[in-house]
Amino acid sequence: MRRSSSIAGSSGRQSMMALRVQDNNKMGLQTPQMKDRGTFGKLSMSKPTPGTSERKVSFFGKRTSGAGGSRNSQYGVFGTEKIKDPRPLHDKAFIQQCIKQLCEFLVGNGYAHNVSMKSLQSPSVKDFLKIFTFIYGFLCPSYELPDSKFEEEIPRVFKELGYPFPLSKSSMYTVGAPHTWPQIVTALVWLIDCVKLYAAMRENAPSFDDGQSWGGETDDGIVHNKLFMDYSAKCYEHFMKGRDTFEELDAEVQSKLKDLFNIDECQIEGLAADNKRLHEEIARLEKEKESEPDRRVSLRNLKSSLQADVQKYQAYLANLE
Repeated sequence: MRRSSSIAGSSGRQSMMALRVQDNNKMGLQTPQMKDRGTFGKLSMSKPTPGTSERKVSFFGKRTSGAGGSRNSQYGVFGTEKIKDPRPLHDKAFIQQCIKQLCEFLVGNGYAHNVSMKSLQSPSVKDFLKIFTFIYGFLCPSYELPDSKFEEEIPRVFKELGYPFPLSKSSMYTVGAPHTWPQIVTALVWLIDCVKLYAAMRENAPSFDDGQSWGGETDDGIVHNKLFMDYSAKCYEHFMKGRDTFEELDAEVQSKLKDLFNIDECQIEGLAADNKRLHEEIARLEKEKESEPDRRVSLRNLKSSLQADVQKYQAYLANLE
């Protein structure tokens, strides 16, 4: 998820939040008919104050690296093939369920403006933009809707999130019209489901007790424990905010590892000194080798010379006897 200035990139990835549908029972397309939503309730995750300078990226969107490339997530890619919308958009009861779900989400999560079932029957473009920005802010806290070309921005955001059905530019100007509002409100409900799923994944993330023992090693030799998971989670969070280096986190985890393994700083300094001395010795020997490249030949010649001397001394001793 990025601001409008960077969303235009074509190499962005998309979420698996909406996979291709084969029938009318796929989750995410019939969301209002899924009545058991009590487990979510009011979202417990906080909605941070939008920033103005830092580059924010949502859990689902793509994030541009400092080198100008794009980092792709593991959440999957939605195909480009057009599919038919299986949702009953002409069913008034279905649309009323969507409106009710939208209203409950806005009221339950501190939407700053007055909203009701009646006002959501045919909202104005201005109200729609406020609602979209509010919901999308749970995924991308620093997001700011551009002052111009919102009719291009909003469909692009939905596309990059993986919404499987296109939203036209013209529909952004007539959101409250009877022929347009069903498509818009169902898209907003889909976006709400993205937010709820994101919140649920954060709340149900694996936890590790402080006293948990070390786990087994992976094929890469990584030992899974709370310290490793905390470090990985913090690095990923910084990464999604646009960071490429994590010096302060590295220093923090190194300090904790020293405490965990009872590392003696004096011993480390001594080992470092020994390491330096050995490297110097290696460098000296390498230099000697360069100055006398075929030392084995010299040693063989010396050996032959000494053997000849031995034979001479043996002959001399034999003559004396």
